[in-house]
Amino acid sequence: PLIFARTMLTTKPFLAIALLALSGASAFSFEVDRRAFASTIAGVATATSAIAPGPAHAADKWVYDNAKEVEVVSRYKPKFDDINQIYGLGKGLEKLEAKVSSGDDEQLSKALDGLRAFNKDPNFYSGFAKNFISKVIARGAADDARIGYVREAATLVGSCEGLLRGEEEGLSGAGAAKEATARVRKAESLIGKFLAESGVEDERVAAYVAAH
Repeated sequence: PLIFARTMLTTKPFLAIALLALSGASAFSFEVDRRAFASTIAGVATATSAIAPGPAHAADKWVYDNAKEVEVVSRYKPKFDDINQIYGLGKGLEKLEAKVSSGDDEQLSKALDGLRAFNKDPNFYSGFAKNFISKVIARGAADDARIGYVREAATLVGSCEGLLRGEEEGLSGAGAAKEATARVRKAESLIGKFLAESGVEDERVAAYVAAH
């Protein structure tokens, strides 16, 4: 997700760092204009939005009380650039899954670094999804179930930080890593549902959906 991380440096630098960390890349391995990077860091604001409450475990049932079928009435034809951040999240989750399932302490440490950065703005991706849905339907975007897919995925991912730190009762070590892997896989699947229902026709999207 290098392209997405570069794009996000100007708007959400800590999310760019999170995406790089989840993917196992170093932010300093890329050729980024130093002046632009410095300007970005100087303008970083602290996120104040709170994460929506959700179930503690991936096996719990999710219910979206406001979700309903919404007719696509806009004439706007969605394109890949409209959902590239969500696609980038999905690809980052594939790397995260590999880390948390590896059983390697160094890889788990890298995963925690990425999760810590991700949790600085846990509502970013659901907000991005809402903005996208607002483009393709004339009304009712806030109630669209596709936003719920991304919101649940983000909550599952964010919950893995405390899980891997041993903060959830009864789960630690290999057990915590196994549960984190399950949550990340569930999140990947939810991102796949969003992409499949996005209306975007693209080989990259089709490949991700097929894989999850």
